[in-house]
Amino acid sequence: HRDRGWPLLAACLLTQLLHAGERCRSGAPPPTALPAPIQAALHLMEVHGYRDLTLEDLAAEARLSLRHFSRLFREVTGFPPCSYLRRLRLEKARQLLETTRTPVGVIAEQVGFRHATVFIQQFRRQYRVTPGGFRRGAP
Repeated sequence: HRDRGWPLLAACLLTQLLHAGERCRSGAPPPTALPAPIQAALHLMEVHGYRDLTLEDLAAEARLSLRHFSRLFREVTGFPPCSYLRRLRLEKARQLLETTRTPVGVIAEQVGFRHATVFIQQFRRQYRVTPGGFRRGAP
């Protein structure tokens, strides 16, 4: 479903498939699915990603130590957990900018950014355009 960050999850799974192809060429067995701890963390991000989530919350949901969770998450998804969550939030913001007339500051709060200025900086870094410019259709 589009509102649940599926584009980012699809990119994650594509990355996993590419890594699986590399492992097959090297003789290593291919992975069968996302590990259960990572599935649990991804689910928590999708359901509650717009509130204050900490690395500790995600590791607890995965039932792993912080260090082990961070390493496994990055190995599986290709992103550190905080970067993945930020991308998920920005994807949701992009969708809201496309489909609503909600002010940028309100969207920033809705997707989990405490300050609109940080949201605007992160959005510009990710999409190379400000949220306002994106909404106006700037290239």
